[in-house]
Amino acid sequence: MRDISINLARTLSKAGNAADALQECENLNKEGALDEEGLQVYAFSLWQLGKNDLALTVARSLAATLSSMQRTSVATSICFICRLVYYICGLDAVITSIVKMPKDLFQSSKVSFVMSAIHALDGQNRLEFVVTGSRHFLKYYEEIAGMHLLIALSKLVKNEPDSLDIQSGVAHLKKAMHMFPNYSLLRNLLGYLLVTSKELDNYHVAMRCCKLDHLDLSDKKGFKSAADIHGAGAVACYTTCNSSPKFTFPTCAKQCSNHPGAIRYLQKCFHQKPWNHDARYLLVLNYLQRAREQKFPQHLCGILNRLTQAALSNELYSGTGLLFQYRYFQLLLCASEVSLQCGNHTTCITHAETASELLLPDDYLFFAHLLLCRVYAMKGDHPSFRKEYMLCLELKTDYHIGWICLKLMECRYELQIDSNATDLNFEECVKRSGKLCDMWTAAYNLVRGMVSFQKRDLFSAEEFMKHACSLAGFESCLFLCHEMRPAELYFQMHLLARELKVGPNFTSSMESSQSPLRWVIRAIHMNPSCMRYWKVLQKLME
Repeated sequence: MRDISINLARTLSKAGNAADALQECENLNKEGALDEEGLQVYAFSLWQLGKNDLALTVARSLAATLSSMQRTSVATSICFICRLVYYICGLDAVITSIVKMPKDLFQSSKVSFVMSAIHALDGQNRLEFVVTGSRHFLKYYEEIAGMHLLIALSKLVKNEPDSLDIQSGVAHLKKAMHMFPNYSLLRNLLGYLLVTSKELDNYHVAMRCCKLDHLDLSDKKGFKSAADIHGAGAVACYTTCNSSPKFTFPTCAKQCSNHPGAIRYLQKCFHQKPWNHDARYLLVLNYLQRAREQKFPQHLCGILNRLTQAALSNELYSGTGLLFQYRYFQLLLCASEVSLQCGNHTTCITHAETASELLLPDDYLFFAHLLLCRVYAMKGDHPSFRKEYMLCLELKTDYHIGWICLKLMECRYELQIDSNATDLNFEECVKRSGKLCDMWTAAYNLVRGMVSFQKRDLFSAEEFMKHACSLAGFESCLFLCHEMRPAELYFQMHLLARELKVGPNFTSSMESSQSPLRWVIRAIHMNPSCMRYWKVLQKLME
């Protein structure tokens, strides 16, 4: 009867009926039939009802019996006591309780994980000795790898009081991956941290790190799947992937901004779990990326319309949480962009105006008004265009691409305003961000050079292009705009000539004037120090 009563109390407590569970426990307590499991249910039910002092009293009674318990029950009871004290009294109280406990009770992997989790939150490292000793009882592969995961999470929160120390977490995960290369949670956490680090090249490393060899449908709350990371990484890489990269100079040296498996795996995740809002959200963004790369073909616009309308109708986005509001904002901008590309200006304006009214930071709302600028400009509504443009200047943003787009629009539609306003705002944006400032400054100077060229101010255009090239990396495609890399153009042309030579429309005139060999020789004349050209020439001569 005691076992039945304890099971009934546990079931009632889990079902949320804490009052009835408490009554069962009190009946058992009067009979003196409460064992360690019953005391846990008793304390938990009291906590559920807000009777924290009584819950702590029961927890102390449970702690007093630890030395007489069986070893398997000791670990469960210690973990329960620590969690309960932490939720009621906070970090300092639970650390004080742990320090008072006999250390020989901590000989369990389960206890080691709880101690390590509490230690991760303590900036004073008061449990360093306890945690180090308890980790000796980790025996199995999954336990040791899981502990490295927890250590990496602790490094994220320990070193920086106001922000996450992503670099320390990444450094530990890289070391752990050498020991446990097949542990997917380590790989996925590393990929997630690399994506959130906002370092340009890290997106590609994150996608290589996370394996898409099997479909992960597990419900691990708080952990991202490999498909999520691939989907986020593909969107985060804001470069255009060329459909025939061997014919053009790629803007993305890594050539993996649109991973072929990302959309496919996100589709599988969403089909298996239609309630997976993360998968649907990332699927929409990846389809938008693909549509952008392919100049918004009709079939992709149709897919995006169906996906965005279904997502926007979800009640999930009616909440006031920042995450849901931000995703709702992105989905509205996506729907607005597709409508703009399809020529449906009315729907485009409706979605963009809805996005501009959300309770989000000005950093984000800037882009809703930027989209309204575009649609009003296309409609020829210059007063509305000018109004939205001025709102963009008023809101401001710390995202460099926003100011670059605004500068392009200012030039294209010849706004008669103070042209220095955008330049000054961009400079302030660069000062605040600090990261990748050379890359963005180079891109902005390229745009300023284009603006000067359009105004026939060739001297200023030349100076802006020079400055852009001086800031860009050695392999940057900006050198082509300044005619400093004609050798690479010649080399790329030899690839095109090779395709034409074997194609059905090949003509004999190509052989004499524009053969692959001639193109490579011209490239070598322009840049004789490039060994890549010489190797290709050697193959062509064989």
